[in-house]
Amino acid sequence: MKKKKVNNLKEKKGISPLIATVLLIGFTIVLAALVMKWGGELFRTTTTTQGCMAEARLSCASDIEIDVTATQVDTSSTPDGLYEEIDVNIISRTNNNIDGYWIILYRADGTTRPETAEYEEAILAFQSATKTVTLGTGQSDFNDVTRIEVIPTIDYQQADGTQCPTECSEKSEIFEFT
Repeated sequence: MKKKKVNNLKEKKGISPLIATVLLIGFTIVLAALVMKWGGELFRTTTTTQGCMAEARLSCASDIEIDVTATQVDTSSTPDGLYEEIDVNIISRTNNNIDGYWIILYRADGTTRPETAEYEEAILAFQSATKTVTLGTGQSDFNDVTRIEVIPTIDYQQADGTQCPTECSEKSEIFEFT
């Protein structure tokens, strides 16, 4: 009996080479289709995003213009300690809205202060906005700020509805205290 079982195992055949080849080609085609679909979506997403960003940068370069002034306000007589404030006035010099802005405060050594922040307050075309920035608590930091940089931001929208929030860093304005 043992001999018959051994012979039966030898007589069993696997799949034919033709069927194996067809299966391999089928798996390869399915895998190629999946990679093409994924690659196509990745390419489409990347080009859409980059196109939107390029148009937004162009809009920044041609459609955004601001002026910045600042005034230091001493409010050291407040009951809870020393607070100094800086009133930053941002003036839009264009017929497009500015959707927000960054205010960056620099020390004399070029480092930024912790009060640097982004503000999502719109400035309408040919309008101005004043933002009061409070410096430090309980210590005199008034003369620590030597310059202020304001970077406008826009929420650019393409014709197809794609939106690209963009910092117009090339249109930043710097105000230096003298």
